[in-house]
Amino acid sequence: MKDEPFYQESGGGVTLSGGEVLYQAEFATELLRRLKEKGIHTASETTGFAKEELFKKYIEQVDLLYFDVKHHDDEQHKKGTGVSLNPILNNLACALKEHSALIVRVPIIPNFNDGPKNAEAFAKLFNQMGITEVELLPFHQFGEKKYAFLDREYKMQDIPQLHTEELDYFKDIFDEHQILCHVH
Repeated sequence: MKDEPFYQESGGGVTLSGGEVLYQAEFATELLRRLKEKGIHTASETTGFAKEELFKKYIEQVDLLYFDVKHHDDEQHKKGTGVSLNPILNNLACALKEHSALIVRVPIIPNFNDGPKNAEAFAKLFNQMGITEVELLPFHQFGEKKYAFLDREYKMQDIPQLHTEELDYFKDIFDEHQILCHVH
C-alpha cells in the first residue's frame, strides 16, 4: 500500500502475471481480494490453466483479465506446454460469460503456433467461441535472462524474435473471419 498515492495519481493498479499466476490461485485470489478492498485496480495475465472452481473465484477479484491462448489444438498444446488445452478453453468460455473486461491474446511462437494454417485454425476456434477481438504477441527473447538466472536450459535461444510486420498474414486471416486483431 506504500504505492497507493501512485495508483491514485496514475489511475493504475496491480497486475499479477507469471509464469502462471494460477499455480498459486488461492494466494493470488486472496491478494487480489485485499487489493480490491483497498480500492486498488487489479489486473491479471493468465493462461487459464486451473480447476474451474478456482478460476471462477479468481476472476471475481480481477478488474482486467488478459487471457493467453497458446494453441488451438490439444495435442500440439500438450507437446508445447505439457498440459491439456481443454481446461483452458473451458475457463476461457467461463471468462467470456462472466467477465466484462477480458482481452484474449495469442503469443505467436515460431515453429509452434505460427503460419497461415495455425492462424486459420485460431480464427475458426475464436469464431466458434464468439471472440471478436484478439491481441497477437510476437515472440521475443525477454525470457532468456530469466532462464539463465534460474540456471535452466533455454530451448528458444537460437529462435529469432518476430516483428509486428511479420504477423500481417495472421491479421489478414483474422480480418477475413471478422476478428479485430491488434499486434503488439
